[in-house]
Amino acid sequence: EGGIERTPATKAVRAGEFTAGITIPPGSRFFVDNLYFQYTGGGTLECETAGEAGNAGISGQNLLPLDTIPGLEKAVVRDILIPGREEEDDNSLRARYFTRVRREAVSANKQHYKQWAEEVDGVGRAKIFPLWNGAGTVKVVITNANLEPASDILIKKVKDYIDPDEGQGEGQAPIGAAVTVESAVWKEIEISASVLPELNSSIDDVKAEIEKGVLNLFKKMAFEENTVRLSQINNIVYNSASVSDYADIKMNGAAENLVLSDVEIPKLKEVTILEQTR
Repeated sequence: EGGIERTPATKAVRAGEFTAGITIPPGSRFFVDNLYFQYTGGGTLECETAGEAGNAGISGQNLLPLDTIPGLEKAVVRDILIPGREEEDDNSLRARYFTRVRREAVSANKQHYKQWAEEVDGVGRAKIFPLWNGAGTVKVVITNANLEPASDILIKKVKDYIDPDEGQGEGQAPIGAAVTVESAVWKEIEISASVLPELNSSIDDVKAEIEKGVLNLFKKMAFEENTVRLSQINNIVYNSASVSDYADIKMNGAAENLVLSDVEIPKLKEVTILEQTR
């Protein structure tokens, strides 16, 4: 009714490392760890399986070529350039539906630019900065589908979709709009605490449980909140089943809230746990 369709699963794009100086025909197929990839040119590989399967931790593994490629002696899969994403869930679909029917994203307003950026395959969230460099300028800052900094390939995809020829109206953006697309940047955060584990729990159990809670918090916060609150970390430690008592929780060495810049997303660098004595 509203012209909104569920976004299908997308395929992961990864970098590949191959024998120097040889030509690999686009469409050449490779196999690794029960996954098939096709070479798409420029040293990139696209997973044939849509969804998060292509995001697997296979970086550094050897690729088995399924086609004869003269001179190929080295074929290694490398980092994820554009993460694969599962089919859109109901909550996301519902949110986009209400954005459309309430006409929140219209006439190239901020919400419209956000919508354009986030409908590009591989983009997770976008933040819009109007008039950032004078009249007619718009900056779009994006994360990838895993809510991490975006690759150059993904940045180019968004730029080409919204404003491929600056100001000419050849993309989604109107004539006269000069659009700049950039990646979000990490803000590394170290968590430390003094903890008394439960009798049947170890320090390793405590650390793993706190890490899991903090990672979930940071993923939810990406481009949604600009302040990591000490109370949020306290709640994670307090609600950890492996923790009996705790004290002296700090972020980056200080017992205070941590404010992110407009383009930063939080990244857990390390959790340091000092064990209390009974």
